[in-house]
Formats: sequence, structure tokens, C-alpha cells
Amino acid sequence: MRNKIVVFAITFLLLISGLLVAAQGQEVSFEENFDSDTDDELMLIKEEKKRTDFENEPEEKEEAEYCQNSVLVQLEASSNDPSRKMISETILQNRVDTLLDIVGGSTSRLYPSFNMAEITFQKDVDVMNIIDILSSREEVVHAEPNYLVEGTDIPNDTGYDSLWALPKIDAPGAWNITTGSSEVVVPVIDTGIDYNHPDLEDNMWTSEEGYHGYNALNDSYYPMDDNGHGTHVAGTIGAVGDNDLGTVGVNWNVSLMGVKILDSEGSGNIGDVISGLEFVLERKKEGENILVTSNSWWGWQYSELLYEAIEQHQKEGLLFVTAAGNEGEDNGKETSYPGNYDLTNIISVAATDQNDYLAEFSNYGKRSVHVGAPGVNITSTILDGKYANFSGTSMSVPHVSGLAALLASHNSSYDYNNLKNVILSSADTIGHLEDRNLVDGRINASASLEQSPDPDDVNFWIHQPYSTTQFGEKTRIEISLNDGVNPIHGAEVKVKFSTEKDTLNLVDDGSGMDQVKGDGYYAGEWRPLNRDKVELEITVELEEPDKKMTKTVTVSIKAVHPESAQRVVLRIFDFIRKLLSYLNDVGKNVGEQVRFSFKATYYGKS
Repeated sequence: MRNKIVVFAITFLLLISGLLVAAQGQEVSFEENFDSDTDDELMLIKEEKKRTDFENEPEEKEEAEYCQNSVLVQLEASSNDPSRKMISETILQNRVDTLLDIVGGSTSRLYPSFNMAEITFQKDVDVMNIIDILSSREEVVHAEPNYLVEGTDIPNDTGYDSLWALPKIDAPGAWNITTGSSEVVVPVIDTGIDYNHPDLEDNMWTSEEGYHGYNALNDSYYPMDDNGHGTHVAGTIGAVGDNDLGTVGVNWNVSLMGVKILDSEGSGNIGDVISGLEFVLERKKEGENILVTSNSWWGWQYSELLYEAIEQHQKEGLLFVTAAGNEGEDNGKETSYPGNYDLTNIISVAATDQNDYLAEFSNYGKRSVHVGAPGVNITSTILDGKYANFSGTSMSVPHVSGLAALLASHNSSYDYNNLKNVILSSADTIGHLEDRNLVDGRINASASLEQSPDPDDVNFWIHQPYSTTQFGEKTRIEISLNDGVNPIHGAEVKVKFSTEKDTLNLVDDGSGMDQVKGDGYYAGEWRPLNRDKVELEITVELEEPDKKMTKTVTVSIKAVHPESAQRVVLRIFDFIRKLLSYLNDVGKNVGEQVRFSFKATYYGKS
């Protein structure tokens, strides 16, 4: 379990001549010059806050970056039957009630699809202290603050050809094959969608009850956009085509599902995000044809519960397309989530401009970002039937999620893994993008639609999100093999290390570090024992005779000093299963003292 306590806040940014500037947005009609917003991206900000007793009001209340009266918690699936992956809503409520007897508060929301719940309090509490208490419970997998999300919507003046992006990715060539299908549903997880927009209303998903999605802010089924960002994203995915009106999306025909997780100011919390993800998961289980979600948000801090929710999407076969970020940084060196989560259902997208250069604001990464897509001066729908130009990796995401939907309409047998393989392997190789993303390229819609399996042309990709790892820390080494569409099975994959004698075997059998059996991703666990740069020589031997490939990657190993170590909760049980809780908080001892009769390894030290 990943024991990391971070704070999640979400803001919208604008980049003008390299400066961050705040201003009010100006809406314009389609016939007028377009305003251009940089990407309203979700960013994660770490909170540094002094702890107090949980009965008292926290210090620096106005500066706190998480809700002061609620926490999120995830529980074990089943103490009696570990094979059960989900708790029923009734059992989940009963187990949460047990926690409420200890910490007080009440249940605000249950997320049974993820075995999670939100606990709220009538007054502000010491959130970190309550998390300590919850984390000490045997049935609790993880507890974390209910991270805030917030932002501002800000414009940029610029004018380019309003539809340059679609010809750039050869969407017209793809449309000769298919223009999409209303049978394919794409959840737009954002600020909602203006489902009355004349260029969107015919492509809106509609339930049997007549609603168009979900509003996590008020737990209703009215995801009307009151910001504009989500409507812009939706238009790129699927503004109605061939209707003699406004713009057109990557799909002329599609079903757009609005999932509102942010309010008119771009504000919310991580509980709203998880609530939106659960709504999508429930619709998928009910039979809706959902294969991809569009997530134009990002950040640089880690949320364990967000990871768990996206992992559940993976298990249900959902591709998760997300933004690389707008800091102009290397995601192999700087954290960027959710794109850097080591989940195989994620595609992290960088922004490119009209000349196929990486946008100056876009994040990048040879192995941490997957592909590029247009994201500068993108014309699309906004509120009140209008249109505007926006820029950002948020605008790149819907080109990729839209392409995934187009592929799904053409080949109903594709799963999320096929979609990802096709999109990445068919990308145009661009010299300007070399070492900027996994495939050194930008998506090509026409090539994706024409892609077919080629067993003689094996794609061998190394998935090592970070160029630096920690000394003694468990590290996933992972590669993927595919023929352009399908995963390649039965390969023998070995890793040799320049600083170690032992060889590591990577497997695709669903054991250990490997997430899914038979998906073409081969993984293994490595704990670096030297504080030097290490060269990893990865050799692949296929079942076919004389098929052998070798690639080398260099990873830096960083020593971890005690003062920089993560906060840890160590849980130990005696022979009668009595819980003893030990925290490594400076100057504080909690629980009963016992003498260890075994060695505990922490960051390579016993």
C-alpha cells in the first residue's frame, strides 16, 4: 500500500508570454475573433500544515488546501472472503458506522464501487489526527484528506485558423472510413457540458429517464456546464458533423455523457472526482458502451484513492485519457498525476502546435508521456451556443479520447488495450518530438483507422515513468509488446543491471508487479541496492525463431535520508490480533512499546 499523505487542490492556469496572469474570460460568437484560453488544468498542491488535537480548530484555516470537516477512507473488500473485490452498500455503511463510533461524524457519501466513503463532521476538525486514527484500524486500507479543487478561467488573445487541428491529424481521411456512432458513449469528466448547445445537443447521451449525465457537486443528474471548459472539451470530441453549423468534432456522431466534478469557478474536491468516476463505472456495469473517458485535468502530487478509482476503471476495461500538464517540465523528473500513475489503461497526452512542435507550455517525457496531440488555439464549443479558441493539454486530451471513440465505432471488438496500442503505434513520428513522448510522435486518425496487426513489426516500449528512483525502494520495471493492435504473448523478457549480478525476469501472468495477465505488459519488481546510475539492459526473446530484441535504459538511484523519508504507519498484530500502532512522527510516541524479534527494512535499511 502506498503510504503517502498529500493535499490535492485544483486550479486553472493561463500562460501569456511565459507569465501566469489572471483575468476574466470574454465569450464571443463563432463569427467573431476567438478568445483563447490556456488549459483550465487541475493541479495538485502540497499542503504544509501544523497538526493540532482533532477536537480543536486547525491552525491557518484559510490556508488549508483540503476540507476541514471531511475525510475519505477506503476499506478492505472483505475480512472473511478476500476474493470478494467489492463490498455491498449495506455492508459498507455498517463498517463505516463502526468507524463513526470511534471518530464521530457522519457518512456523507458511499462509493461502493471503490469500497470508499466520505466522512463529514459538523465542525472543523484536525483532519490529520483523524487520518492517523483511521489508518490504525485493521479494516482501513487507506485514509486521506478530502482535497480541495479550485481555479480561475482566464483568456488569451490570439487568432489562427479555427480548424487547423483536424486536418493535421488527418481526420478527413478517417472520416472516409467512419464518422463515429451514437452507440459509443464518452464520459467527459470536467465542469459539465452545455447540453443545450446547438452543435452538441444531438450528440448528447440520454438515459431512459431523460438525463444527460451526472453532477457530483449536488448528487443530481443535471451536469449543466457553468464554466465552459467541459463544453469546449466535448465539442472537440463530438460537435455534430455535417449540420451546416459551427465546428465539427473528431466524431460527427457519438454520445457525450456529462460528468460534472467542478463548479462555475472550477472548484470542488477529490470526493466529487471519485463520485464522478463511480457514476461512470456504474453505467458501464449496467451495459452502456463506454470504453474511454476524457479527463482534461492533471497535477503533481499523489492521491492514493484517486489511483484506486482509476485502477477500478482499468479492471472494468476503461481507457483513461488524461493531460500531461502545462508546466513545460519533464514528467520523468517531476511528478504529474494522474498521467504518471503506473496503470496500463492510462494515456498521458502532450500538446503540439500547428507546426508539430511541442507547445512551450506542455509537459513532456520520453517514458512518462505517451503521445502528442493538437493543443494550441483549438476552436470548439463554449457556453450559450458560442465558440472560442482555447490552448492547453486539456485541449489535446479530447483529440485522443475522441479518436479512441472513433476507433471503437469502427471495430466493436477492440478493448481498451487494443485502443491504446493502435493510437500509439499509428502515430506520426515527428522529429521535433523525439524523446518528448513514448512514441516520438503525434496522433494520426486516418492511420489509426487503417491500422492492422503486423507480427513482423513488434512495438517494444519501455514504461519507466521516472528517470530517478529511490535507493532500496520497490520499483516496477515494465515493458509492453504489441503488433500494432494486439498484445504479444509468450515472450521471455530478462533485465540485466550494470551494478548487480542478478537477472530479473519480467512476466505477463498477473502475478507480482504485473497488473493484468496476458495484456502484453511484462513487469517485475526491482529494489536498487546501489546509489549510482544504473543501466538496465532489457532483452526480449519471442516464441518465433531468431526473434530477439534488446534495449537499454539508464535509471538514476537517489539515496533517501531520514529527514526526507515519507511518513509511515506501521501496523503490527500480536498473537490475539490486538492492534499495535506506531507512527514515526517526530517527538511523539503512540501505542504500546514492543521489542522487535524481526528485521524491518525501510528504504534499503534494516
